Parts: sequence; structure tokens; C-alpha cells
Amino acid sequence: MYLAIAAPIFDPQQNIMASLSVAGPVHRLNEDDIPALIDQVKNAASRISVKLGG
Repeated sequence: MYLAIAAPIFDPQQNIMASLSVAGPVHRLNEDDIPALIDQVKNAASRISVKLGG
């Protein structure tokens, strides 16, 4: 079983143009790690969006 976390990447018109995700087998991901992974993926996607003008 796998777990994936994803966040959208926006273009300057605020349209979703891509997504960023991390995935891995559940036996390697601790439930306590999930909130931090969500924050990291969202922050990285947001930084990419800003660099693209979104």
C-alpha cells in the first residue's frame, strides 16, 4: 500500500498548470510525519507557483 501527498502549481492566471507530489510505501511513512509532509509539499508547490508568476 502506498501513500501520496500532492499540491497544485498555479500559473499567473491562477489556473492549475501542474502538481507536485511525494509518494511512498506506508510502511516507510509514520502517521506523525504526514502533517509535516503535507506542509512541505504545499510550501514547495507555492514557491514554484510564485516563481512562475502564479
